[in-house]
Amino acid sequence: MPHVEDEFCAKWQLDRPARLLLRELPPELREQAMLKFNPYGEVKHADYSKVFAAWTRRFRNMAKENAGEAEAEARENGRVPGTEKLRRREAREVQYLLEGLSPFARDICRAMVWCLDHADCAVEVSQRLLDSLTEKRLDAQSRSWRLCLISDILHNTATIYKPSANVYKREFETYLPVAFEQFHHLYKGAEVSLVQEVLRSWLDRAIFTPKFLKGLEASMKGIVSAEDFLPGRGAQLSDSLLAKLAEWQSQHFSQLEKICKYQGLNWDVQLSDKAKAMGGRFPEELRKKWLLDRLLTYELYALETKPLPELKKEITQAQIFNPELDGESLDSDDEAYMREVGAA
Repeated sequence: MPHVEDEFCAKWQLDRPARLLLRELPPELREQAMLKFNPYGEVKHADYSKVFAAWTRRFRNMAKENAGEAEAEARENGRVPGTEKLRRREAREVQYLLEGLSPFARDICRAMVWCLDHADCAVEVSQRLLDSLTEKRLDAQSRSWRLCLISDILHNTATIYKPSANVYKREFETYLPVAFEQFHHLYKGAEVSLVQEVLRSWLDRAIFTPKFLKGLEASMKGIVSAEDFLPGRGAQLSDSLLAKLAEWQSQHFSQLEKICKYQGLNWDVQLSDKAKAMGGRFPEELRKKWLLDRLLTYELYALETKPLPELKKEITQAQIFNPELDGESLDSDDEAYMREVGAA
């Protein structure tokens, strides 16, 4: 019903914050809010947005109560939030929305609202969105619009009063590192800046931790091989990195998985193409090497992007007092002072 919402917003001249408040409501409450909204005649047109924002407060409270009841009911019935399956019609709808994305905010917003309305199927929807990110036939622009859709969902999950809405963030946090590893081959040159803008927005809004986002950036740049830095292989590491590498090698691979997960790296080796080619049977030794490659990639990228320390300039006595600061030419006394400073 997006066209009905657009007509309603145009009729009452609602601004962007008021439109977002409307779209954050569940579908049934959204419809009630539009049907029952009828401000008094003395309300000025310029105040419609403020009045509507206050009007939606009661519906937001109702949504919170409904979400709490739904969560309690789901727990009683043993249902896991976000794990319901899409119907065939809904699966076609999400594919249609993905193919119809454009640089216009209304298209991305419409798809975002649809995804949040179907948060009960968050696991399947998020997987479809993530799979669509790495379609090889896509151009960089279309891929970026799909990434913007995921970003919009992440920005708005906290405002949706559904217990299953937060499932989106959990799923994206788990599988985005896999997608970003493939971005190394899918984005080239100036196209990378499109992805970096999205990452900056996640950092500004604290969607993910800075370390997690740095791991995504490192993965997109490309995974290095720890074997290339062994003695006699040519490439060299600093003493601090060699110490870290030795420490990682002494740990169990399950501990390395936790570190990778925290740092935004692809930690689940079973999701890799190599593991799929081996039928899911991945020896512990190879699994550990696979994790070490990603941890070393992160450390090298963090070292490469570390800001340079500010150089402290030594202040000389001549800089503390400069005879020329009086605006007049040097006289004999000034010249004598400068000779004394130079001799010191």
